[in-house]
Amino acid sequence: MKHHFISFLSLLTLLLLNACMGDKGIMPRSTGKEGELLLIVDEKYWHHPVGDTLKQYLLQEFPAIPQSEPLFRLYKIFPKDFTVSFKANKNILIIVIDPARPVHDPLLEIGYDNWAKDQLAIKLTCQNPDEFYEAFREKRQRIITLFRNKDIERYQAKFRQTASTPLMERVKEKFNVQFSVPDGFYISREDSNFLYFSHESIKKVGELQHQITRGLIMYSFPYTNPSTFTVDFVNHLRDSLTQRYVEGSVENSYMKIEYLYKPDSASTAIQGKYALETRGLWHMENYFMGGPYINYLTLDEQRNRVILIDGFIFAPRFDKRDFMVQMEALLRMIKIN
Repeated sequence: MKHHFISFLSLLTLLLLNACMGDKGIMPRSTGKEGELLLIVDEKYWHHPVGDTLKQYLLQEFPAIPQSEPLFRLYKIFPKDFTVSFKANKNILIIVIDPARPVHDPLLEIGYDNWAKDQLAIKLTCQNPDEFYEAFREKRQRIITLFRNKDIERYQAKFRQTASTPLMERVKEKFNVQFSVPDGFYISREDSNFLYFSHESIKKVGELQHQITRGLIMYSFPYTNPSTFTVDFVNHLRDSLTQRYVEGSVENSYMKIEYLYKPDSASTAIQGKYALETRGLWHMENYFMGGPYINYLTLDEQRNRVILIDGFIFAPRFDKRDFMVQMEALLRMIKIN
């Protein structure tokens, strides 16, 4: 009996050690929401140019939305408070300034699932503040991109789980692409080389209910000219499509780009293929509606055609950043067969 009791204690000790060392088989799921970033930095550096530098870039404005919103919802704690309950957060950035670190040798460590499943933790260690400024200036875009891409990856996993099989099959039949249209969308308008999906939902705030509208546009056409991949061409194309297919609730109302905010554009890649990304604001001509949009123009070389996929949001009572990150994640799932 004593022998069995000792064996049980040994097994229990082994299990506890594995848990402490981060056995990925029994790890908890990460906590928090996409868009949140837990920042761990020494207290003496928070009210310091080091902290000012971190806030300047991590709290910079999210692009192409109507109101000012930061890139991340930033939560700061000091190292002494970085206990087990905080170690399960989805996104963690740790800044260490260690005089014992070799000079001119900053270290950037990137860890996935360190303390929880589906987690990204990044640690930047520098010898002194001056070295931090130089290292962070060099590495900040990579750090920001890694966190944003991880959030997109998480949203995409959710979309795959809630994809509508009939809508996916309809997209494949019409455009010969794979695209996980989430359940809740429906086909609002359709033409020979055009699909417009809508999604309507209601969110309650207090005693009031507010409408949220998501829209998806897919369109294809023959590739004939390199000037197709310019922001001017994309803007003209979008306006022509929305004027024809995306109508407002009153006569002669239709969606149009809001040029008071100049649309942003950048080259990117989707599923390994070149794409032009454009972000901007839209309004409803002759009607009081508006919001942000994002689209991608990409080339199907095998069929010598161009595909436009566009998403827009109408959520007048709510912040827009999370909606637009979700929309970017969704649009980036398109895969040309």
